[in-house]
Amino acid sequence: MPDLLRYLDFINEKESPKKGKVLFISLPESESGALERVNYHKYLKSKLNCTFCVWKDLIFKENRILLGTKEIKEFDFIFVGVVIKYPDYFVSLEKYMRENKIPNFKYGCSPERNNKVYQNSAMSLDEIPQVPTIISSCSTVTSNFLIKELKLPMVTKITNGSKGRGVELQKTKMDLEGYLKKNKEETIIFQKFIENEGDYRLFFIGKDLMYSIRRKTKDEKKEFRNNHSLGGTAERIDLPKKAIDIAKKAVKTMGFDVSGVDLIKEKNSDNWYVLEVNNAPQFDWEEKGKKSIADYREVLDKFVDIINRKMI
Repeated sequence: MPDLLRYLDFINEKESPKKGKVLFISLPESESGALERVNYHKYLKSKLNCTFCVWKDLIFKENRILLGTKEIKEFDFIFVGVVIKYPDYFVSLEKYMRENKIPNFKYGCSPERNNKVYQNSAMSLDEIPQVPTIISSCSTVTSNFLIKELKLPMVTKITNGSKGRGVELQKTKMDLEGYLKKNKEETIIFQKFIENEGDYRLFFIGKDLMYSIRRKTKDEKKEFRNNHSLGGTAERIDLPKKAIDIAKKAVKTMGFDVSGVDLIKEKNSDNWYVLEVNNAPQFDWEEKGKKSIADYREVLDKFVDIINRKMI
């Protein structure tokens, strides 16, 4: 009987959500602006044996990484949160986790993959349908070349933009030439304008689709960008298999642990294109004065499930 009880204790310990020590690096307590706030730290602590820190809490000493006096390889799992402001730390941490065989999950990616030039090349090689794109310094290309390849109107984007920032529509050759002259020292993304009825973001954790939303400008005559941050609407939506399959292929190509795949469908056709793949998407979307489109607890539960499976 005592042996049986010890065995049952072992099974319960193995299946317990508290099993193992998990370090969360740079995961905020909650998403800013969320209507239904969830304290991520408190919620995760109810399910896991958690320690939270920020990048500046870590000490890098030769081939060791410390949190206080404790080397972080003593943790059973490491969850890496926002990395964009600390790429040097992140690259060192990636190598450390790999060499010490520490199970991990990354909400973000290495800098060499976190750029639109690499994405465009990688997805082109895997024959993923993308909006026709040219990435070049403004001083290297001419308006005649761009118009021949992409036609007018044409979308121009800065390479490090987000939430619609740095995205413009060049309607005429004069507009385009003025833009090239003004930004002659800059590298710019030039894209064919796809007439559409909104764009779509599909949220993936690993290979699993969590949900999809459609974003649409409130007035397409005044604003061609569909970004929610620019006053556009956002709604949760189910997408056809063709769109989901294209997004899944983009996720596989980019290899991110978390992906927000932006798609666009050409108006009056069944042509779908990938706009980009975001490696650290904001999951908690909302409409002003309405219920959040997605409950972040769904996302946190998925993280917990992945952590528990990888620690076994």
